[in-house]
Amino acid sequence: MYELSLSAIGTDRPGIVAAMTGVLAELGCSIEDSEMAVLRNNFAMMLVLSAPERTSATMVESALAPVASRFELVVAVRPLAAPASGSIPAKPVSGPGTAEPGQTVSLSVHGADRPGIVAAVSGSLAEEGANIVELRTHVAGEAANPLYVMVMEAILPAGADLATLGERLDSVARDMAITVTITPVEGEVF
Repeated sequence: MYELSLSAIGTDRPGIVAAMTGVLAELGCSIEDSEMAVLRNNFAMMLVLSAPERTSATMVESALAPVASRFELVVAVRPLAAPASGSIPAKPVSGPGTAEPGQTVSLSVHGADRPGIVAAVSGSLAEEGANIVELRTHVAGEAANPLYVMVMEAILPAGADLATLGERLDSVARDMAITVTITPVEGEVF
């Protein structure tokens, strides 16, 4: 078995997941990790597959072509790249004060909708060497007074100073007139 990454995007319609995963099961592929979402009637899927050695990325794309055509999806399958050297481990580890290797934090952001919120918050995390592994945003509230909501998880590098990160995020919150809450994640969260 080896790993493949699969992405698919298109207009949301009932039956996409069933049709895609049915073909994958017939090929003997196992879905290891997945993210699927609908954003304003647009469907997006990202999968990590464990595939039999005889099943190439090209074979999977070809097998999915009828489904892609029927649902008007753009599908791409590629061998999964090996992690880059020095990359941050995916498993979260807890630790007070100073981050342990791979410590995960959760951030929630709320405030009036305006351009630059994601850039400002993610920039602060990048300055600390954090890797954003999940990010969701949504505009809620009334059209005259929209509320921007963002939730993200990030993995911190070893030795990251949580107090310094908190100060950076407090500065962003003041500058952008938003509320930012950062919480260490204890253990594996699904």
